[in-house]
Amino acid sequence: RLATGLCTTRSLTIDNKHRPLIVTPTSTDQAACGNALDFGALFDAAPAPYLAVSPQLTIIAANRAYLQLAGRSSADLLGRGLFDAFPDNPADPHDGAANLRASLLRVLSSASADKMPVQRYDVATEAGGAEFRPRFWKAVNTPVTDAAGAVSCIIHSVEELTGAYHHQRRGLRNVLANLTDRIRDL
Repeated sequence: RLATGLCTTRSLTIDNKHRPLIVTPTSTDQAACGNALDFGALFDAAPAPYLAVSPQLTIIAANRAYLQLAGRSSADLLGRGLFDAFPDNPADPHDGAANLRASLLRVLSSASADKMPVQRYDVATEAGGAEFRPRFWKAVNTPVTDAAGAVSCIIHSVEELTGAYHHQRRGLRNVLANLTDRIRDL
């Protein structure tokens, strides 16, 4: 059973077009909920960036906030392997893709959410492009399980921290410069 506030549902339908999740309430829930809750519309309208990937790590859905943040269209992402759509920057030694893959594999093996530490994962400036822009992310990978408890997809939730990271580095540089000046003055 999927709990939706006061409404509970027993049937979950995946529609691979534009609405990945359509939930049909039971007859007792119809008075409280209407005929159907469109979780695809809810997913798409969510203000936080979400990407859904299959157990094979193929992108099956991305909401508007994610598409805007990534600078991509649905056509750029849907049906593609996650690491084909977002390849690792070959000039960056930070292992962003390896860290993300390890997190997703932990979710698949444990059926539990995995919260990743802040990490650098550069993103190509355009789909398929060779020029990368350094970006810093905080991500949580959450499993969606079927009735048997098997992972049917993973919701990849991200928060971009690039601006905050650079602001913090500038602040640390200023502190270090001030300390250096004070030590010189001694």
